[in-house]
Amino acid sequence: MSALDTAQSVDPSASPRPSSAEVTGWLLEGRWFTIGLEGQITAWSPAAASRFGHDRKGISGQSFVDTLIAPPSRPACHQAVATALSGAAGEQAGFTGDVDAIDGSGNTLRAAFALVPIQLSVGYEFNELLQEISSRSGNAASLGVLKARHESVLGLIESALTGKAAEAAQTEEGGRLAGGLVVFRAGESTGAPAAAAAQQSVPDNVVSIADAAGNDELLAQLDRARTELEEAKTELQGIEGQLEESRREAQRARNEVDVARQEASDARDELAISQRELEQSQRQVEESRRAVDDARTAAEESRIRTEEMQREAERLRRELREARDDARGVAGQAEDQLAEARADAERARGDAARHAAELETLRNRLQEAQRELGTLRAEVEAARAEMEQGAAISERRGSEAERLRAELEERERVLEETRAEAERLTGELNREAAQAADTVAQLERARAELDAARDASGPVPTEGEHARLRSVFHGAPIPTALVAPDGRFVDANAALCALLGYERDRLVSDAAPAVVHPDDLDAKLALAARMLAGDQSSSRCYRRYLHADGHAVTMRESLALLRDAAGEPELFVLQVEDSEGDEAVDGVVVDAELASEEIDAPSEEAIRRALEEETFQLHAQPVIDLHTNEVNQYELLIRMVGDDGGLVLPQAFLGPARRAGLAHAIDRWVVRQAVRLLAGLPDQTRLEVNLSPEAINDAELPGVIDQELATTGVDPARLILEVTGQTAADGLEPTRTLAKRIRALGCRFALDDFRSTFGSFRLLKDLPLDYLKLDGELVGSLAESRTSQLIVKALVDVAAGTQTKTVAVFVSDENTIQLLRQQGVDYAQGYRVGRPKPVGEVWPADTPAALPAGS
Repeated sequence: MSALDTAQSVDPSASPRPSSAEVTGWLLEGRWFTIGLEGQITAWSPAAASRFGHDRKGISGQSFVDTLIAPPSRPACHQAVATALSGAAGEQAGFTGDVDAIDGSGNTLRAAFALVPIQLSVGYEFNELLQEISSRSGNAASLGVLKARHESVLGLIESALTGKAAEAAQTEEGGRLAGGLVVFRAGESTGAPAAAAAQQSVPDNVVSIADAAGNDELLAQLDRARTELEEAKTELQGIEGQLEESRREAQRARNEVDVARQEASDARDELAISQRELEQSQRQVEESRRAVDDARTAAEESRIRTEEMQREAERLRRELREARDDARGVAGQAEDQLAEARADAERARGDAARHAAELETLRNRLQEAQRELGTLRAEVEAARAEMEQGAAISERRGSEAERLRAELEERERVLEETRAEAERLTGELNREAAQAADTVAQLERARAELDAARDASGPVPTEGEHARLRSVFHGAPIPTALVAPDGRFVDANAALCALLGYERDRLVSDAAPAVVHPDDLDAKLALAARMLAGDQSSSRCYRRYLHADGHAVTMRESLALLRDAAGEPELFVLQVEDSEGDEAVDGVVVDAELASEEIDAPSEEAIRRALEEETFQLHAQPVIDLHTNEVNQYELLIRMVGDDGGLVLPQAFLGPARRAGLAHAIDRWVVRQAVRLLAGLPDQTRLEVNLSPEAINDAELPGVIDQELATTGVDPARLILEVTGQTAADGLEPTRTLAKRIRALGCRFALDDFRSTFGSFRLLKDLPLDYLKLDGELVGSLAESRTSQLIVKALVDVAAGTQTKTVAVFVSDENTIQLLRQQGVDYAQGYRVGRPKPVGEVWPADTPAALPAGS
């Protein structure tokens, strides 16, 4: 059975409590060690190493109780340590009593431990006390000096034995605890001779305590010196001088012994440090060697890769030279083929011009029929529009030849189609001329018969007359319908049914389908209301209709209201034509709020008068931030008030304004209005202004903008100027110059109607841009086309690389909004976000006053 097994738990209260003087004597003899707030050993004196057989390195950081106390006594000792360091007072606070301790060999010995909490405020004084214990001799005079110098610190031992020291340490006056000092008394080990323990007392470090006080040999020397001194006093009272000299020599010897011992400890510490540094250096050398080996391996791999890349580059250079040679050959062939295509296109234009001249007589006759028949005016006008459409289609075929450079593979097919289309148009125009002539003859006969019938029997036509009129109506080549004032189809001819894909019975039934596009329905109803109220008698506009298979078709619409003899509304006469190929609406989405307005171009005089009399209007369409769902940006759209009070769209008056040299004046008017409007709007609001193609050559425009900004004090970053991608492509250098000057003022520059072609991507590289507005056709096909989604994603990535924001236009549904967010597009505008409204309705209190006209 081991000594550990025979150890008994001892009640600490049964052990006599030592006096503070006894505990102080243990401390001055060097029997101490320190612990942290968790009870772990932090400093270890030579006397502790000698008594318990543990060196400093091995026991540092170990639990005092779990390492030095036998298991039966550990609970009580744990409680004593916790009580001493917690500030609680108790009978056993500061003292464990006699307990069974364990030395490094596992032998038990009886020991008692006094626990003294160390305050942060006296930590340095404690350390100084321990340093002086290690440097002074252990005679009575030296110990007396220590007690006198450190009376305040030694006084804490008495407080510790009553449990008051830790309590005081936790107060604001006492400060916080740094740990605890443990002073011990220990007997001989029950399992090993004292000589074995003495052999382990050699200190292995330099600490801030006295290792001389715990040295048994020195104590023995001191005892012998005291004995000799007493004998010398008795025997040699007359030689006190020699005795005093002996004392001084003995003191010097002791001091030299202390110094030598301290030097030996310092040397041991320095040796240990040097050994650690040497080991660290060796590790660093090994790491360096491994790093060098890795670097050599990487360098070899890099050299191999470099050689492979050089070989690959040489191969690519050869392929590039071959490709350039091939490209030069293809380019030469393309130039020859393009010249032939241009010649064919020129011949096609000549044919179209001849067709237009041949049809001039028919146009005059149709106009005369319109004046005579009144209610069938729309039908005759539609025939004339069909002729003009034929000429426009021929013209468009000519322009298609200009794009043959990028479509060399389809050159022959396009040319053949152009010739076939010209021949087909010639045949169609001839047939339409014959049909129109027959229609005019029939109408003339019907009018004559109707006049004769009215003279004979009043205004009611006969059944035969009704039949002839229906025959003319249903056989007309122009899609035509009669619509009741409540919007129901009364009748529809075959051409309209074919165009919309519905049977006649379906259109004129009580459950007729909706044929007007939902986005244009409100404008159509508003137009009908004005006509029924007598504010307007007829209208021509572009409007979207829905085919039976669901796709939208943009139509050129003519609408007239017939009234009875009493002047009451009787029927609407509706005529529509498919506007495909119509140059007037190429790339233009109908504004539903203005679709009912006249599209006839105003005269140059009317445009000048609009500038002079300030009859232009600005509408604002919101632009939503797809990241925050906030609307702080608007695009300004210009409208012209016509002579009849209706609004004229820009596609109707900007062309004549440009030809009359008024584009600069309109640009400057819009810019001034935009800046003055910004002056009255919140600081976070931004406005976009569309500039005409002529603006890139207006050297005075930046000066106008700068002057207006200086006058109003508006932040230039709130003003966004934009030109179309076609304008930039046609005049890259002047566009770049304008963009740089605008951005130098602090304004933003945008590129509108950006199409995903190779030439367009070059604009991103050459122009300084802040916003890129994606082509509406690309945005409109986003939901149905994976290719469109990939193109949009690529454009967003390219724009992000140049710090350019992307804006999607013509957004008409929520699904497109979600797809745009997925692709990373920054902004969106369109009917789904908000329709254009007059600025006076968007900001009622902030509409600026009218500005002077002119430049």
